Amino acid sequence: METGSFVTHDRDGREVMNIAAMIEQRALLQPAAPALIMRETVISYRGLQSAVNAVAAKLLAGGIEAGQMVGISMGQTPMHMFATLALARIGAPFVTIHPALPRERRMLAVRRYGVTAIVSGRPDCELDGLPFVLLQRGELQGEIAPVPYAPTSFDTPLRIAQSSGTSGDPKGVMLSHGHTRARLDLTSYGMTPTSRVLLMDLNFVASFNYALCALAMGAAIVFVAAESPDDTIDAVRRFGVTDWLLSPAIARGIATRLIEHDVYFGTLNHLRIVGASPNAKLVDTMMRRFSPNLFVVYGLTEMGTVAIATPAMLRRHPASTGTLLPSIDAEVVDEHDNPLPAGQSGILRLRAEVMLRGYYPDDGLTTERFRDGWYYPRDMAHVNEEGLLFIEGRQDDVLNIGGVKVQLRDIEQVLEAHPAIREAAVFVVIDAAGREKMGLAYVAGGGTPIAELDAYARDKLGPLRPQEYIAVRELPRTMTGKVQRDRLTTAYLDGALA
Repeated sequence: METGSFVTHDRDGREVMNIAAMIEQRALLQPAAPALIMRETVISYRGLQSAVNAVAAKLLAGGIEAGQMVGISMGQTPMHMFATLALARIGAPFVTIHPALPRERRMLAVRRYGVTAIVSGRPDCELDGLPFVLLQRGELQGEIAPVPYAPTSFDTPLRIAQSSGTSGDPKGVMLSHGHTRARLDLTSYGMTPTSRVLLMDLNFVASFNYALCALAMGAAIVFVAAESPDDTIDAVRRFGVTDWLLSPAIARGIATRLIEHDVYFGTLNHLRIVGASPNAKLVDTMMRRFSPNLFVVYGLTEMGTVAIATPAMLRRHPASTGTLLPSIDAEVVDEHDNPLPAGQSGILRLRAEVMLRGYYPDDGLTTERFRDGWYYPRDMAHVNEEGLLFIEGRQDDVLNIGGVKVQLRDIEQVLEAHPAIREAAVFVVIDAAGREKMGLAYVAGGGTPIAELDAYARDKLGPLRPQEYIAVRELPRTMTGKVQRDRLTTAYLDGALA
């Protein structure tokens, strides 16, 4: 398999669509190369393939069959990769059920997606009434006969990918082996067989796709023993990480541990922000103190990677999400689906040659979001004269003030420019008279009085400024790092926002 190619063939020259076979082909090319790096050990590609085969054998012995929907409850461990590749090998589609979720939320996912068994490396992830397969490293020793690959085609289900749940419960889409391979081509930008890759939680769509891409390219994935900023900083420097995938929320936590005006990570070639767009202040901080090789990725569970902003683009336009990938078509339209000219804000819609056609299972939103060959993510956007895409916020994140519709993200960006505000989130509540009221929850970088912030907002925003300011220790977020405005509203009404 040549670098950048995600096509696998059997000995007779026939194309094999199984994702796990793609990784095995890389293992045959470089069996001794490092695949998974941890502080205590390094697993080669030969070792990776042996472990995947052993897990596949145990899954079959545990009653898992091709076509059976399996729930994976795994943390950030090599066993997570072994299990997903083993399930792909035997043809059993899966959905990640995060072990950090409360039991009732995990059971909700079981019912929603028709999960019939749970696979985990932790005994406490067993769920009542479901067959359970416990995977432990000690059981992967010894010679095990090769487990044959299940027959797969482009449309054979591989996994259910779930959205971040910013606007409610996560929505699922069924990704086949073919869809996943197509997305890897959109992920491989800048990666080589010598790359050392540090990822976010493998339960998240972008991180899992990036992991598959790294292994298909022959790169090595670095695992951090703990998730503290100090442990992460140590791992990046100790193992010479070249490609780092992280969210704005993770980046902010790490930035507080770094020395001002000191670039800490000299080995980084690609520092990629996913999950949400960073504000201009964070872009500047990361380019000065992490690495100048910063890329912002705009991607969607339903579409994969859509656009990438390079360091040069971010220096000119820090709020941009970059240019569209060649495989993506995008239009900014009005409420009647009429295309709008460059520079004008409107509703974003997207399409690609290989794209999904709906949610799994259909939760009623398929006909609203997937229409006439387009996907509507409900993001407001504009494209400038250079062809750069700017995401302005969600369609729902609009407040009507005196007949003027205001994008909440526009308000946040103005206030985040204040030197005392690290990040801010506007939320909406209804006052006693039934009118919409704008509140601002903000994480402060200093003890600036609220009166000073309000004066700044009055100068920059006039009557469109917040009516109330509340300093918080942190903003509530989804597990992928996106701010949850509904939780801010609920906490405010309960008198618990602090």
